[in-house]
Amino acid sequence: MYRAERGLVVVPVDARGGPGQGGALVLRLTGDTITEAGTLTHPRRTGADSGIRRSLVAGGALWTLSASGLLATDLDPLRPVAWVPFA
Repeated sequence: MYRAERGLVVVPVDARGGPGQGGALVLRLTGDTITEAGTLTHPRRTGADSGIRRSLVAGGALWTLSASGLLATDLDPLRPVAWVPFA
């Protein structure tokens, strides 16, 4: 995901834990400089893929989606604010 007005890039990445345990790398673009803002991961639910599949900005938060649930994260600073697990 790329949001030019916020200088925000979110890239899915594979975690070292193996398949289905990926996260997301959050980058900030300022002029011609790219800096790492942080990484996001979802809690692993038994039998569910916790790899982040989608991301979007809504209501002033960065939302990420995996088969385990939805995570809302403050944009500045990157701080989780809500977790909605899937049953």
